[in-house]
Amino acid sequence: MLRVRRLGSTTALTSVILAACGGEPTGPEVVRGEAELTIQYVRRLPAIDFVWASANPRTEGWPTPGQPVTWQVSIKNWFPRSKAVTVQWLLDGNSVARTTVTIPGSAVGTADYQWPWTFTRHELTVVVDPDNAIAEEEEANNRLLVYTNALSVGFYVERGLYDYFRQYQFLIPGAYSTSFEDWAQRQITRYNGLFAAAVFPETPNGVVDRLRLDRITIVPDGALPLDRRAFDVGGTFAAKYARPNLADRTVDLQWGFPADDNAAYRRREAVDDNQFYYSGFVQHELGHARTMIDVYGMSVYDGLPGHTVDILEGTTRVAGSAYMPGDQITFNSFPGLKLFSSETGLMASTWTRMDRYSAIMWNRIAGQRARYGNYNEPEDIGDFLNDLPANNRLTLVGVNGVPLAGARVRIYQGTERLMVPNEIVYGRRFDDVPDLELVADAAGEVELGRNPFATGGPIVHGKLTSLFSNAVVIVRVESGGKVGYGFLPVVEFNIQYNTGHTDVARYRLTITLS
Repeated sequence: MLRVRRLGSTTALTSVILAACGGEPTGPEVVRGEAELTIQYVRRLPAIDFVWASANPRTEGWPTPGQPVTWQVSIKNWFPRSKAVTVQWLLDGNSVARTTVTIPGSAVGTADYQWPWTFTRHELTVVVDPDNAIAEEEEANNRLLVYTNALSVGFYVERGLYDYFRQYQFLIPGAYSTSFEDWAQRQITRYNGLFAAAVFPETPNGVVDRLRLDRITIVPDGALPLDRRAFDVGGTFAAKYARPNLADRTVDLQWGFPADDNAAYRRREAVDDNQFYYSGFVQHELGHARTMIDVYGMSVYDGLPGHTVDILEGTTRVAGSAYMPGDQITFNSFPGLKLFSSETGLMASTWTRMDRYSAIMWNRIAGQRARYGNYNEPEDIGDFLNDLPANNRLTLVGVNGVPLAGARVRIYQGTERLMVPNEIVYGRRFDDVPDLELVADAAGEVELGRNPFATGGPIVHGKLTSLFSNAVVIVRVESGGKVGYGFLPVVEFNIQYNTGHTDVARYRLTITLS
C-alpha cells in the first residue's frame, strides 16, 4: 500500500508492504521523518540504592520526609537541529513550574523540578511543548503522569532493538507511539491500571503500589547482562532478560531487552496479545522481581513430561476417568490432560488483569523497596508460600451443599521424581499412597494440621533452578459408598495467613461423588 504521513511540516511518502502475518515490511524501507520529541522517563534524584536484607524497607532506601528531591525528565530530540523546548510541571493537576530547555539535534536534554519529599502519594505530570509550538510526527505523546511514591523500574535495551522500535512502533494504529520509550511508558501505565482494577474482597483498594519508569539504559548489541555475576544467580529465565544489571540497586524492578529479540515485536495490531502493543509477558516477568510466583504452576496435569497422577481406584487410573475428568491439551507440543486449573490473572494465564492471589501478596509488601534482589528471580521469590495458619480445617460438602459427615478422607501430596527429558516446569507425581488419612466429623470437617502439602518439609514451587512443585494436594473423599476427588492448592492457605488468620483458618471443598 502507499502511505502518506504528515510529519510536522514534512510529508513522507512511505511504501510499506506488510507480510500477511504482520511481519517485517517486505517492500521499500520505512521512511521516517525526523520530527519528534520523546519523553523518555522521569527520575527521582538523588538515586538511592535499596538496602539488602533491610529490616525496614518502607523507610530505608527512600528519601527522608522533607528532604529536597529533584524530579528530572529526560527528553529525546529526534530533530537533526537544536530545539528550544518548553517543559511544564503539574502537581495534582496544578501548574507548579515552567521552563525552556535547549536540546541539540539528535540528543537528550533534561528539565528539573525540585520538591520536598513526602511518602504521601501525589500525581506529578510533565508536559513537553505544552503550547504545541513545535510540529511533530505525533502530538499525543507529550504528556506523562507519574506517581511520586511509586516503585522504580529500570529497562535495559540493546541498541538494535531500540532502533527497531523507532523504525516501526509508529505503525501501531491508535497507539500514539513512535519509539521504545513510548512503548515502555505504555507498559508502565497499563501495569498501574492492573493495580487499580485489582479489587477483590481482600484488596478493596486494589494493589496500592504504583510503578514509575526511572530509567531506560541503551547498551550495545550483545552487551546484556552488563554484570556477569548475573549468570551465577540462577533462575529459569535467561540472564540477558531477567538480570540485565545485577549491580543496579537504584531501582526496584529491572528487565532487559536484547537486540536478537525483535521477532517478538513484528505484529502491527493494537491488540493485547501483541507484544509490540501490550506486553503482558513483561508485566508477568516483572512480577517475579516483586517475589510473585507463577500461579499457573498450581494447575495439575497428567501425561506431560514430569507431570503424572498415578492414583488408582481398583485397577483404574483416576486421571481422565469419571472420578477425575480432564481436558485434552497440548503444552509445549506435548499432549496431556489438564485436571485442575489455577485461577486466572497476570501471574497465571490471563495477562490483562491481576489475579486475586498475587494482588493480596503484592499488598503484603506494599511500599517496600526491594530487599533480596530487584530482578527475576530474587532470593525471596515466593517467600509467602510457607505462610500457613497454625491450624487448618477443611469442610467437605456434596454438590447439594450438604456436609459429608463421617466421610473418609485421603490426602495425596505431590512428590519429586527423577528428571525426565523435556520436563515441563512445576512438575510433580501423585503416587497411589496417601500421605494423610482422616475422618470427617459430624459437620463434614477434617483437621489438616499446619502443612498438609509437605509432611516434615517446606512447600516449594519451582524456585530458582528447581522444576518441582508440591503446592497442590489431591483430596479423595469416600462417603455413603461413593467416591469423589478434589484439589486443594496452597493459595487459600497463604491468603488466610496474610489476611490475619494466622491461628485458625477454614476452607470449604465441594466434592462430586460417583
